[in-house]
Amino acid sequence: MCHAQDLPWYKTWFNEDYLDVYGHRDAAEAKRAIALAERELGLSAGDRVLDLCCGNARHSVELAERGFVVVALDLSPALLLSGAKKARDAGVKVGFVQGDARHIAVHSVFEAVVNFFTSFGYFDTDEDNALVIENVARVLKKRGKFLIDYFNTEHLRTNLVPESVWSVGSARVREERAIDPVNNRVNKRITIERDGVEKRYLESVRLYSEEELRNMLESCGLRVSKSFGDYDGEAVDVARARLILVGEKA
Repeated sequence: MCHAQDLPWYKTWFNEDYLDVYGHRDAAEAKRAIALAERELGLSAGDRVLDLCCGNARHSVELAERGFVVVALDLSPALLLSGAKKARDAGVKVGFVQGDARHIAVHSVFEAVVNFFTSFGYFDTDEDNALVIENVARVLKKRGKFLIDYFNTEHLRTNLVPESVWSVGSARVREERAIDPVNNRVNKRITIERDGVEKRYLESVRLYSEEELRNMLESCGLRVSKSFGDYDGEAVDVARARLILVGEKA
């Protein structure tokens, strides 16, 4: 029998508790991110866009509201249900697909693929993480565009907060963060206490430098043409938290 603790962290954490903890990631932030994507990817109304690892679909909904044909893929049933409700409430059409980013089970080709909010680097090996990029290249049309929004590893190393505690509704949330230098990962242990019941989760993401990520993209046939340090389009800098790479299928 497989117990929850035996499953990879990304199969247990992305649930209703995750939605509570990250509820502050709102539509206003998504609007800024999609405005950057629309401008830098040169998107036109009717273009087909894959929102890879869509989460609760705040970016997918914003894309659909701007007139794009959107497919939203995620592994988590709970996040997909939340996203589907968000799309219904907004009155837009989004095609939701449950699936693993290493094996994108869609048979369309897309003008663009977007991957927001550090939804990359989850897997234990570089080979598995590279599979995600290979699949992005596979589903892009010739000269199709991509955008990957990852954290800025150098900024994270300099500004990592070891512990934070706050409340969300009736829940008390504690996050403990540490860098694993052996496996080159940042690990976050999340404890949620609600009504005397404590739940524990883990996040673990591979720390790729800008050079490493660029090389992985290029080796999979995705040519990087631009980089940004935030959703306003500022340059990558150790003072900025994001590493956003934009380019096209070679």
